[in-house]
Amino acid sequence: MQQDLEVSKTLGDQTGECRAHGNLGSAFFSKGNYREALTNHRHQLVLAMKLKDREVRD
Repeated sequence: MQQDLEVSKTLGDQTGECRAHGNLGSAFFSKGNYREALTNHRHQLVLAMKLKDREVRD
């Protein structure tokens, strides 16, 4: 999943980056790493708002 984020950033794919942050946030949450989960979900939210994405998906 981290690679997905890096590739999305490299390609300038903000929608992919948004999705990758959501996936990472969910993975960190399931492992009990709530700080990293929150950080990634915040990045996802900021990107979704920037992209005017009304339906944030994982």
